[in-house]
Amino acid sequence: EFTYFPGTVTLDCGEAWPPVEGNNLPVGADDCSGVELTWTESESEGGCPGATVLTRVFTLTDGCGNSTSATQTLQREDTSGPSWTFVPGDVEMPCGADLPSDMATAEDNCAGVDSVWVTLEEIDPSEGGEVDPCPVIARYVRTFQAADLCGNLSAATQTIDVIDTVAPVPSDLPLDVTPNCGAALPEEL
Repeated sequence: EFTYFPGTVTLDCGEAWPPVEGNNLPVGADDCSGVELTWTESESEGGCPGATVLTRVFTLTDGCGNSTSATQTLQREDTSGPSWTFVPGDVEMPCGADLPSDMATAEDNCAGVDSVWVTLEEIDPSEGGEVDPCPVIARYVRTFQAADLCGNLSAATQTIDVIDTVAPVPSDLPLDVTPNCGAALPEEL
């Protein structure tokens, strides 16, 4: 009979299968004779791309040929979201300029990236701490999200501050007037 048997093991995609030793080595005993431990392994696809299942069937056989078997299941799963390979940095831009359109990129160590998308939200420039409203007049946060083929998500953000760097320009000023000496000034001034 098995006096110790290893439980189910779950690994992240890309990790190596643990060897049959230490905590992954079953232990058995027999009341009448010694036992021999043998095992077989078979690998199959898991429930999503890049996931695999390793089934180990351990058999204990005593000196008289009596045997008992037990199965250990090891699973490699994609439990991590994609990794970002590029995320646009935070930026300040002048009033009237177009917001940046550069896109973040991601990769996945297991299943592959299914999609990357971005949302844009305007927030109060003072949100997240005290900010002098001049020169920051608007703040946008672009949130990038990436999903892999197993449904794991990752997110990253870019903050865009719109700053006022342009001095005001007067408009509707009266025309220059040069009155003659002693002449009255026009009333429109």
